[in-house]
Amino acid sequence: MFGQSILSLVIWVPILAGVAVLATGADRNAGLARWVALAGALLGLIVAIPLVTGFDTGTSAMQFVEKAAWIPTFNIHYHLGVDGISMPLILL
Repeated sequence: MFGQSILSLVIWVPILAGVAVLATGADRNAGLARWVALAGALLGLIVAIPLVTGFDTGTSAMQFVEKAAWIPTFNIHYHLGVDGISMPLILL
């Protein structure tokens, strides 16, 4: 569904939703801030559901692995993966 970037989406959707809530100005427009927060939470859940349903509990290997060279000059890489212990924490 989301290809190789599903873990990045699980991380960035709540962060971007939080920035959107901050941008609404909760002091002046509390109702809008609540709706934006609810929409962000639901979107985060929608992004996490395929990750949970597609997880293979029969293997102990890392799954949904994402690797990318972030700063190649300093040999810094962006590397994400999910194992059996971290999978239930995704829904938190």
